[in-house]
Amino acid sequence: METSNLLRDCPHAYGAHINTLMLTALGYALRELTRSRINCVTLEGHGREDIEEGDVDVSRTVGWFTTMYPVLLEIEDDLRQSILNIELHLMQIPNKGIGYGTIIGYENQDLPQVSFNYLGQFEAVSSMKASNSSRNRRWYITDGIVGDVTVEKDSGLGVISVNGFCMKGQIRFNISTRLESGRTEQFANLFKSKLEHIIRERCSISPLNEIDYSNDFEHPFVLLNVDSINTLFILPPGHGGAESYFTNIIPNLSSYKLVVFNNYYKNLKEKNMEQGFSFETLARLYIKYIKRIQSKCPYNLLGWSFGGVLSFEIARQLNNSGDEIANLFMIDSYFNMKKVSLEICMSDDEKLTNEINYLYSPQVENEAFGLNIANKNINVVLFKANKVDSSNELKDQIELLKYYTNTPLNCLDTIINKKSIRVIEMHEATHFSWIHDKEQIVSICDYLTSLLT
Repeated sequence: METSNLLRDCPHAYGAHINTLMLTALGYALRELTRSRINCVTLEGHGREDIEEGDVDVSRTVGWFTTMYPVLLEIEDDLRQSILNIELHLMQIPNKGIGYGTIIGYENQDLPQVSFNYLGQFEAVSSMKASNSSRNRRWYITDGIVGDVTVEKDSGLGVISVNGFCMKGQIRFNISTRLESGRTEQFANLFKSKLEHIIRERCSISPLNEIDYSNDFEHPFVLLNVDSINTLFILPPGHGGAESYFTNIIPNLSSYKLVVFNNYYKNLKEKNMEQGFSFETLARLYIKYIKRIQSKCPYNLLGWSFGGVLSFEIARQLNNSGDEIANLFMIDSYFNMKKVSLEICMSDDEKLTNEINYLYSPQVENEAFGLNIANKNINVVLFKANKVDSSNELKDQIELLKYYTNTPLNCLDTIINKKSIRVIEMHEATHFSWIHDKEQIVSICDYLTSLLT
């Protein structure tokens, strides 16, 4: 069992971070030990994380800002579902646990008595190049893990402590426990066995055909109202992320499980890395998360502007692959911008600004998606603004906004049959003003509720 398989191949095959895979193995070992599929552990980290809130520069500091915070390990019989459960729990932890101690405190009795800490790779590049021997590429649980299992009561150690690191091409785990030696050995063997199983199973997982973007997308979504049954996936507008819906749509849909996505494309643009990306590519990225969160259809999708076009392409790909789409809601989304650009003589600079929209020209008429829409098996709803925002900030886009405002269906009818589109007029609303109009927001949410229930 090679270290490279676990560190390099498995995260790619499963689409999950290495910490997630190790915690999954730990969860299975704990299930055998406790006879419970749900266990909590204390996850430890170095605390030197990049966090979104604030501009904290730790580059001129040394040492660790140790973090400790509880994590739920929810294990199923199906390995991939277990990985998904743990990945989703980890995604919802704000700032990778930084601030937990300040807000909650670190009283020993408040944290789970099983701790896990993977320290990462040390000398990874040089050691992997230094030797090609199989011994230096393998991993093992360090000798003597059951040698000294009796720990002083005042040592501060919980019931089980698992510490791992990779050095000179080997992953090593040190396990200390308060269990008797036989139980400690059993636990260690279970943990090792499940890691081996995860590595073996990677071969049966279909590899991703494109780049795995998940490491770049640290906070893909916000999950709200998790105990609700019906789920609505909400895609971001081009100028913002999940926060774009926090003060309008979200407070009015508290009875639904909401998965509110952040904006990966905006993140790329800020790094000048958006060239070559299309709605088709982005849809595949978001579908990866959608399928993890909700493995069974039907699906409900909503998006404003850019997010509505993205929702359309996500629905298209899901439906063409055999998944049922129940509702597709789009708030003033613009389609067929290539046609529009010719009619309004859009400048090259404007085309570049809207490049991803300009290049999107799906042909759905003979696809399963198009046929299902034509047969009205999918509710396609367009909330349409009927006023133009003429603020100075938008003067370079004013002709584009005017065109779509004066076009009955925002050119969506150039892609699908207009008889299949339900248009809900947002009276006296512009493309941007509706988010500040309480009456308009309530009207939109009431309509959403009428179809989602």
